[in-house]
Amino acid sequence: CIGVVHHIPEMGKAISELIRVTKPGGRLILGVYAPGTTQAKLRVLHDGLNFTPWRKLIRGVSRLAIWIKNRRNGLKFSDEICTKRVDDLLITPVVRYAPVSLYDKIVEDNQGKIVSVDRISQMNILEISTQV
Repeated sequence: CIGVVHHIPEMGKAISELIRVTKPGGRLILGVYAPGTTQAKLRVLHDGLNFTPWRKLIRGVSRLAIWIKNRRNGLKFSDEICTKRVDDLLITPVVRYAPVSLYDKIVEDNQGKIVSVDRISQMNILEISTQV
């Protein structure tokens, strides 16, 4: 489940259900936004500004950063897809940049265990083991 649970208002319940339906002894992979990233900082800056020209500037900087990152990785996106990525970054209503410790508590409360954490770009990838 990559890039979803941090957008769900009742995230704890969603993770609980994912663990419940995972086979005992199975593995669940969650991709969640990482705190302290450039993406997280841009979101905080955008949300804290009520002055429209500044918000437009943040949108423009975000769009340029996404374009540069993807070009550097050999990816080419249409303007429409780039706009959707900026919207996901800046205006999606519910988004969390939570530390791994928050997910660890939720997982442990639901009889799971985070067995590894990897970082891919702006996301933490959590590998969760369910109890046998």
